Amino acid sequence: MKSDEELVSAYKKGDSEASVELVGRYRDRLCIFLGGSSDAVDTVQETFKKVFKNISSFNESRSFKSWLFQIARNCSIDANRKSISRFDLLKSDELTDIEDDSMDCPSSSLTRAERKKMVREAISSLPEKQREVLDLAYFQGKSYPQIARQLNCSVSSVKTHMSRAVQKLARILPDEGGL
Repeated sequence: MKSDEELVSAYKKGDSEASVELVGRYRDRLCIFLGGSSDAVDTVQETFKKVFKNISSFNESRSFKSWLFQIARNCSIDANRKSISRFDLLKSDELTDIEDDSMDCPSSSLTRAERKKMVREAISSLPEKQREVLDLAYFQGKSYPQIARQLNCSVSSVKTHMSRAVQKLARILPDEGGL
């Protein structure tokens, strides 16, 4: 069995089978590293696209595995940023399902719209890590261990970011029961 470095060298020389072997060797490990979800599969594909696009710049004196996992981590962070920016609460269904007894009253729509706007602004005011953890946990339904793997940090760090996010939102948002 060839080493990673031998496969990289062979790929650089035009051996396309070397890329197949590298993908086969690391695809499952990367998927687990990124949390094992369908999003992780997409991120693994994006990782390998970037790896083979930029392999000519890879310094063969470094560890290919470390380089690969760093690219995967960066792709995961980029994907999270995109999902957070896509998570525009103006378009999100999560906050449009606020129901109360006065749904038919036009003034209640304004109140709901104002509440959604306040929540949007409060979430956008959070530091990036707190927004990421909040998005991954509440809106993407990921567990703390999955988030920790995806963000390459400890579960206790995830819990800390979540706790701080919730505390900050509690301070920012008025306590109106229906919010």
